[in-house]
Parts: sequence; C-alpha cells; structure tokens
Amino acid sequence: MKFGEERTGKRGVISVGKPAGHELPADPQRPKELTRGAKFTITVRNTTQKALEASAFTFAATTNGAASVSVTDAAKGIGDKLPADVLPGADRAFGFVVALPANPAEVTIKIAYQGVNPLYWTGTA
Repeated sequence: MKFGEERTGKRGVISVGKPAGHELPADPQRPKELTRGAKFTITVRNTTQKALEASAFTFAATTNGAASVSVTDAAKGIGDKLPADVLPGADRAFGFVVALPANPAEVTIKIAYQGVNPLYWTGTA
C-alpha cells in the first residue's frame, strides 16, 4: 500500500500517514549519513467488541532495503509501539520516526498483529 492509505481487516482499520519532516534529536550513536527524519502517523482503529492489545502489534521499517534507524521520544508521542491497548470503537495513534539519508529513499513500514499476516506500506521519503 502507499502512505496515506487505510487497510481494513477483521479487527479494524490501520493507516500509515504520508511522511512529514521531523527534526532529529542529537544522537552520537546514529550513523552520520542519516541527517534527516521522517515522521509517519500510524493509526489503529478497533472495529471489534474486544480490546486490541498494544503488545500484540509489531512495527518495523526498512530504508532502501536495510533496517531503518528509528527514533523514540515518549514525551512527544513518538515510538515504535502503540502507547496503550485500543478499546472497542476507539482509535489509537502515534508517531513513527525513522532517520534517513540526505537523498530521497524508499521506506517500507511493516505492521504485524500477533506475528501473522504483516501489512506493508511503501513509498519515497
């Protein structure tokens, strides 16, 4: 799927927003060629009658085919996991930020629920 598209499944709807620029915090561990950040807003909407456990989801990204370097900042709602379970009829969203090289890169966001049937969003950021 492309960034900005929704995917409807048996348990709800998941979307990965289009990338937005994000200022990277200082991090001496991050490779020097990763000079910019891209923020993707991931939203999970629960359409079932049971809560979707946050711990049952996994989120990962690749940049140009290699594992991406992600950024976390709980105070700003940025991380690599849902901040809490998604109750029936509710939405839960968070910012997923990856560090990118200066030139445009192909980014793929992978989302899996309970480790099966992963979904992929791909595009240039």
